[in-house]
Amino acid sequence: MPEALSFTSPPFDRLSDAERDRVRAASDLAAWPKGTTILRGDDAAEHLHVVLKGLVHEVEGAEVLTSYGPGESFDAKALLGTPCTSSFVVREDTVCQLLPAALFLDLTRANPLFRRVVPPGIDRAAA
Repeated sequence: MPEALSFTSPPFDRLSDAERDRVRAASDLAAWPKGTTILRGDDAAEHLHVVLKGLVHEVEGAEVLTSYGPGESFDAKALLGTPCTSSFVVREDTVCQLLPAALFLDLTRANPLFRRVVPPGIDRAAA
């Protein structure tokens, strides 16, 4: 298993020591083999997925919209309740750190430095 989330890259490098401790305590690791669909467009998102190892494609039909690799996160829009029509499919065996939605949004509300570097739209939803 790869090491847990690195706090050296945005937005997680903006967290205080106490906030990092909260992330460590509340998050979990999950692994999927190649070909697995992690989330479908109509699934409820309960976590921010931070890729630690592997490659995940965001797909709509047969079209690949985006690829996510180590250090990148996905499904933030779904955490905010924005309807998502795409799915997230594992292209290489993948390990993700799962950050609960409530904690992610709480960090976004409480920490202006963190909020400034999260994906667009999250700051508005968390305000």
